[in-house]
Amino acid sequence: MNTYQILDALGVEINRIIATQDFIEQHHAGCFRLVSSPEVTPARPALSKVDVMRRITPAEWHIFTTSPDPVAIYALAVFNATTEVHPLDPLTVSLFDSLEQIGILGAGRAAEILS
Repeated sequence: MNTYQILDALGVEINRIIATQDFIEQHHAGCFRLVSSPEVTPARPALSKVDVMRRITPAEWHIFTTSPDPVAIYALAVFNATTEVHPLDPLTVSLFDSLEQIGILGAGRAAEILS
């Protein structure tokens, strides 16, 4: 599985997903760009869910957990389904960056939370 940017007709990224090449070619033919391939990442301790919650302000947490935005709903489902957060995992980084892009987290907060 690789990380891909999904592009609009102008070549602007509209989404980032982790998928197989077959899936991308079947569902997004000609509208994607490979971002990264699986690789060994340096060891870095995982964060417990409580550690992550301690790094998010109460206001951010409230906005995150009550937002009707599909990105926030998906990110919350991933957070609820996991037992720990891996700060270098491409999906984790992408989701936290997306929460920043849609205004749930302030500028620079994704990096702060995952550091």
